[in-house]
Amino acid sequence: MACFVVPLAEALIISAVKAGINKSHAKETVSDAEKTLKLEKMNTRVGILEKLLYGGCFLLMIEHIYHGEILFNIADLPEVLHEMATVGVTMSILVTAVWAIGCGIFAAIKNKKKKETAKECVK
Repeated sequence: MACFVVPLAEALIISAVKAGINKSHAKETVSDAEKTLKLEKMNTRVGILEKLLYGGCFLLMIEHIYHGEILFNIADLPEVLHEMATVGVTMSILVTAVWAIGCGIFAAIKNKKKKETAKECVK
């Protein structure tokens, strides 16, 4: 019924934190190129997580609307909260874990390519 609310809340929090970091970086008068590059990488990676969460929430909302599960009585509140606490939290953790694993794999591949390039330059 409302399992998509937890990932949506996570996505909104991530968006707010990302916007706050970008805003504080924009206020800096001296721009360090390395710091700006790291911020752009972070924005790209966090942007992927945002898209995963928002996209999943959107699809779940559509599915719940299609099945008529969005509207509920106040009497159903314990069931809704239970679903949010079990299914919603599990989905959020799983999506974030898959994203983190993907970022780790990407970083490992990138480091491996850097090492291979460095070896070729030394030869």
